[in-house]
Amino acid sequence: MENKPDFVALARDTYPSDGSFNQEKGDLLWAAMFHLKEWLFLMTPKSMEQGQPSLQQIDGNAWYLVFTDSDKLRFYAEQNHNLDASGNALFMTMTPDKAVEFAQNCLNLEVFGIRFNEGQEYGWFSPMRNITLFPDYLKDKNLI
Repeated sequence: MENKPDFVALARDTYPSDGSFNQEKGDLLWAAMFHLKEWLFLMTPKSMEQGQPSLQQIDGNAWYLVFTDSDKLRFYAEQNHNLDASGNALFMTMTPDKAVEFAQNCLNLEVFGIRFNEGQEYGWFSPMRNITLFPDYLKDKNLI
């Protein structure tokens, strides 16, 4: 059985409640993201037809929502009435490499970034440009 990282603890340690940012813990959080087999992008019935992840408007910006596991995705989908007619939470998976490629292709679009584990106790976000930079940054630190 695969030992999955505790993304709640990693995000909590990266972004403490005092509003600070812990760079070392942040590096571990992002390394864990890039070690996942796949990222789960939220979909809607309409986005399924288009074959693209669903864009969500949050705080005046367009975001893609990505989850680290299906339980977190389902929780968000249920809370936000974002289920299909059969009650399923819809998602598209991408490997981290494909997600970086996808982010690169979105740089000229009106998409601000990606929100991770939205609706969870400790979600976090990144501007789209940073998603494209993380792999080299983490490789330089020997984290991936």
